[in-house]
Amino acid sequence: MAFLTKSKREVIVIGKQSRNKGKRGERGVVQLLKQAGFEARRTAPLQADQDAVDADVLLDERFRVEVKRRKDGFRQLYGWLQDADFLFIRADRKDYIVAMSL
Repeated sequence: MAFLTKSKREVIVIGKQSRNKGKRGERGVVQLLKQAGFEARRTAPLQADQDAVDADVLLDERFRVEVKRRKDGFRQLYGWLQDADFLFIRADRKDYIVAMSL
């Protein structure tokens, strides 16, 4: 629990850095989708709206996209995808999740 020993200022700075990293990731995904010919937009500016979408990015006005970035948290997934086009993963009694490289 080293997190609890940090000063309030350090915690605020770390939170801002994390939030900014998330925003950069969302903007990057929107850019990738638009370059591929899709209509995409970030939904974060609309979060205060009553009709806000509960996702990071809206794809073609109907698909909700969640964007996650980690420094090195997906190493195993990247390893599995190294020699494959698609990765189907599933926990017991859960639906499959599909991952692919762009």
